[in-house]
Amino acid sequence: MLLTSSTAFFLFFIALSTFPFISKSTVQLKYSKQIIRRTEGQSLTLRCTAEYEEEPCGNVLVVWCFWVSNDCQKLIDPDRHLIQVNETKADGGSRHRDVSITFTQLTLRDTGKYLCKATCQQTGASAVGYFINVTVTGQKETDDK
Repeated sequence: MLLTSSTAFFLFFIALSTFPFISKSTVQLKYSKQIIRRTEGQSLTLRCTAEYEEEPCGNVLVVWCFWVSNDCQKLIDPDRHLIQVNETKADGGSRHRDVSITFTQLTLRDTGKYLCKATCQQTGASAVGYFINVTVTGQKETDDK
């Protein structure tokens, strides 16, 4: 069977209209890609913005994760992290949820890869950002001599 260009386009159009999962993402993440170096004991704040459509996404869950052994471990310890959330509504039903996490006192074990993740609670659509590499070095010793 020989397909003409108009027949091929028609079949492609049917394929696109048949698969609803081929669509614009309902949630996107934005944050600075950077390599961070800090000294033990210092504080550090990471910021992430999730942009999403209220319809069909509903509410969105945004978390910061520490990446260990191919697993996203959510950072939720209130004794080590201060998490702040601010949400704004833009025109046309889109929303921006800003989530920042502050490490109040970095330790050597905070060295590693971090990423931001957002999930729409109604549709399950999700977005995962890129890694931010954080290196925490030991405190500099002072000379008391």
